Amino acid sequence: MKETAIKYFEGRATDAELEQLLYWLRKKENRIVFNSFRLDWKKSLEPGRFPGGGEENWQRLQAQLGQKSYNRWQKSRKIQ
Repeated sequence: MKETAIKYFEGRATDAELEQLLYWLRKKENRIVFNSFRLDWKKSLEPGRFPGGGEENWQRLQAQLGQKSYNRWQKSRKIQ
């Protein structure tokens, strides 16, 4: 998954890889691992440099995860 995460950070991940990454990130422990991948990747870059819009991609992924969690929460409230 590390290779896919790096491709994502660099803006090179395909739609299928992004979907796989989103699915993998549904588990909290995977998000912790993902953050360590991000920190390692960020340290390997020149200061202040995110290639391929990596920072924007990170923000977009965070928003997507938040929306999916919210949608799941709404569904569970309706069922109850």
